[in-house]
Amino acid sequence: MKEEMTYSNYALSQWQNWGTSGDLLAASHGVAKSMAAFVQDEYRLADRWKVYLGARLDRYQKDEGYSYVSGSTRKDYSSKTFTEISPKISFAYLPNNHTQYYISYGHSFNPPTIYQLYRRAGDSMSSVQANPELNPETSNTFELGMKRKINDATSFEMTLFHVKTQDKIALATRDGIKAYYNMDSGMAKGIELGLKHRWDKNWSSYLNYTFESGENVSRGTTTRIWDIPKHLFHAGLDYTKGKVNWVLDSQYVSARQQPDTDTGEYGSEDAFFVVNTALNYKFDDQMSLQFDIKNILNRHYYAGEATNSRTYNFTIGYSF
Repeated sequence: MKEEMTYSNYALSQWQNWGTSGDLLAASHGVAKSMAAFVQDEYRLADRWKVYLGARLDRYQKDEGYSYVSGSTRKDYSSKTFTEISPKISFAYLPNNHTQYYISYGHSFNPPTIYQLYRRAGDSMSSVQANPELNPETSNTFELGMKRKINDATSFEMTLFHVKTQDKIALATRDGIKAYYNMDSGMAKGIELGLKHRWDKNWSSYLNYTFESGENVSRGTTTRIWDIPKHLFHAGLDYTKGKVNWVLDSQYVSARQQPDTDTGEYGSEDAFFVVNTALNYKFDDQMSLQFDIKNILNRHYYAGEATNSRTYNFTIGYSF
């Protein structure tokens, strides 16, 4: 995969004519190249034991980066290449045909985005600056869980997770410069609960709840990760008959902001509850129609900025 970002900001020589341009006020550019290969397999150790083994090789390169702001000189950034091997292993124990317990470990590699690396918004104190020195994040994830089929219609699952991240990327201000930086480390942990039930051959429902918290450590200081919602609730209803499928989905997300941030304003991450629905019709294996309504209750809240009110979409899909 190759990504490229080019940004140019010009002053209009005639402010009423969008086709005119004057002085170049700011510019930035960067390229990111990624290559990956992975392999995964499943082994049955015994009648009741399974093991899943996998590995992924990532190669990431940041290249051709520069930025310019009017009144200053162009800054060119050096290229750098990263290579990472990410193993994964999971053990599953099935005491009977209805229950499964599992424990897993996985290593992951997450490079920064081009925006975080190269976009320079300006020279003011509040502007987010480019940080071409960003390194990719690496994480170690541990999970302990259980899946149980209560009866032919109902199933339940529970997962405990703990994620430890090195070089965690986060927005911060250091020495008066606001940018994305690598923290010393980051940590997230929580629990996930899920319940599914099939009422009959056409109707089914689902219910999920996640509790999560996290913290970053940088320069000896530990701070809570405010952009992680502590509470996430998801519930829905599904109807399928023949070529028709209807879904009613609801979601609650708790506030993701520091206590001294005003809610209901630009920049805030308000708590919200939304309900969405979608009606699908599948003509055949290739062609389908969908009509959906997002935010049925027309909730007004801020998630960084004002979010969309009730929205209607009609989609025609064709697969070759």
